[in-house]
Amino acid sequence: MKKYFLVQNGNIVDDPKDLPVNFQNISNFNTLDDITVASYGWYVQVDVVNGSGSVLSNTTDTISGNTVVRTLTYRDPTAEELSNALNTLQLQQANAMLSLLRAQALEFISSSLYNQLTTDNQKLWQDYYSIIGEELSDINVDYSKSNISWPVKPSMVNT
Repeated sequence: MKKYFLVQNGNIVDDPKDLPVNFQNISNFNTLDDITVASYGWYVQVDVVNGSGSVLSNTTDTISGNTVVRTLTYRDPTAEELSNALNTLQLQQANAMLSLLRAQALEFISSSLYNQLTTDNQKLWQDYYSIIGEELSDINVDYSKSNISWPVKPSMVNT
């Protein structure tokens, strides 16, 4: 769908958007052709893409006739950006896994099977639940955390 810039006195006033349904005293303004809306200062956006990378490095908007040319310049990511992105994805995955383990632990602690365990085994489950919570808290505070403690799941039966 086309986007339009509002241009006043040769200056771009706002980011591109859909045409308004009503503008000034005109109903159904959004159904008018591009030349007519341009006479009211609404210039259609035309995108030009430079580069072939995946990182948007620069955006410029230039008025050209009754259009605004938005030039999007892309570049390849740096090694550091790729490393940071990978680290973030790994931590998000760890966060999801810890959240799942914590939910499963809580479900077990709330079950009748938990009540059949010895006090020592119940304590192991409580500690397991707490350790997962601490690791989640650490990840949510510091997404650069690299040493996650993966606790060992206790037995679900008395041993």
